[in-house]
Amino acid sequence: MSVVPRMLPYRDYDEHEVINGLFSTVEGELSAGTLMSIASSDITKATVEPVANPNDLGSADHVYTTSWALPNKIQTATSGAAKRDILGMALYSVQETDNLGRKLIYDPVKRDELNVLLSGEAMPVLKRGIVMINDAGFVGSPAYNKFGTVGEDGKITALTYTELTGAGLTESNVVGKWISNANTVGGYNRSGTSALFLLDV
Repeated sequence: MSVVPRMLPYRDYDEHEVINGLFSTVEGELSAGTLMSIASSDITKATVEPVANPNDLGSADHVYTTSWALPNKIQTATSGAAKRDILGMALYSVQETDNLGRKLIYDPVKRDELNVLLSGEAMPVLKRGIVMINDAGFVGSPAYNKFGTVGEDGKITALTYTELTGAGLTESNVVGKWISNANTVGGYNRSGTSALFLLDV
């Protein structure tokens, strides 16, 4: 199954604002642009752990194949989470198969083309920077100077100050702000709307 990315190619950030090589995702499928929180983190664990994949070779009998996964995990942030609980934004999607159902474990070139990782691989997480989010990744109507908070399924909710307080939230729930209106500028499959978001966690 092909995962719809929430983040478009336009990005502006410093690599020092990216957490690399420490966490993999709990979810087997995930969209780039999802807000993430820490699910588990223990520096005493091994760097990687084996994960059995008995079906990688189809119906081959008596075959055991193993992949490796980072044991420290991040997960989709919960709606309304406080800024202090957000690690950042996933920069890659996670999926196991392409749109034709073929396993991506055998096709690293296509994984690169799709900007995806396999489950268990290290997820780069952005803490601060400007990204373009399409309408698969936001809730509400983005407009410049609106706040961004954590919405359903790790999406970014666009709220005015009045809407923020009316929802029982405070500025401690704000993970950034929108710096453009939402316009049709080429979202996923060149349709829908997109907007620029300044992430700051």
